[in-house]
Amino acid sequence: MTIHQADPITPRPDRVEKPTEVTLNAVIFRNPDADLTTAGRYLNIAARILGAILLGLTILAIRNQVKR
Repeated sequence: MTIHQADPITPRPDRVEKPTEVTLNAVIFRNPDADLTTAGRYLNIAARILGAILLGLTILAIRNQVKR
């Protein structure tokens, strides 16, 4: 008889760390002197806008959890 056990759930800090690092590197700490292609410029603009929106939604979600 074998018992199959589900993989452990990744703790919340580990799930938040990597996306936060990627967002900060893409949006805040980007080198302004870097030469980007046209697609790279559009991706950079989209990342900046999407990053701000997601940050706002994250703050609202945390606030909603704290209010309960």
